[in-house]
Amino acid sequence: MRFLTIYRPPPSKKNKLTFTMFKDEFQNFAMEKSLCNGYLIFIGDFNIHVENENGSQGKWLMELFYSLNLKQHIRELTHDGGHTLDLLVTQKNNSFVKVEECHFSDHKSIHFIISAKKPKPTRKTLKYRKTKDIDMEAY
Repeated sequence: MRFLTIYRPPPSKKNKLTFTMFKDEFQNFAMEKSLCNGYLIFIGDFNIHVENENGSQGKWLMELFYSLNLKQHIRELTHDGGHTLDLLVTQKNNSFVKVEECHFSDHKSIHFIISAKKPKPTRKTLKYRKTKDIDMEAY
């Protein structure tokens, strides 16, 4: 299981970050990670208003997740400002998600349960012999 925590600071004049920069970097990152083996979980503050279906940024992000066969599970507002900024994205539809008030942040707390099978341990047969029993004279 791979947890990938994302924090995208809101763009500002001070940090000089743009959505285009995030878009290019995150698309490559998400595509690369979605091709790896194992269960994948993106969670974090994307600072993109995905609740606004007409917004180009949220629409782009949801289309990217869909194209990578990923599902965004948060269906309610996660920020006191009335937005869904915090996301939980996985490869399957087997998540139980609960969003609760958080008294020390302007973001709500996200609780989730993922149903995943425990991987079977791999068996490896090792053969060895006692080094004390080796006849060094024979070499």
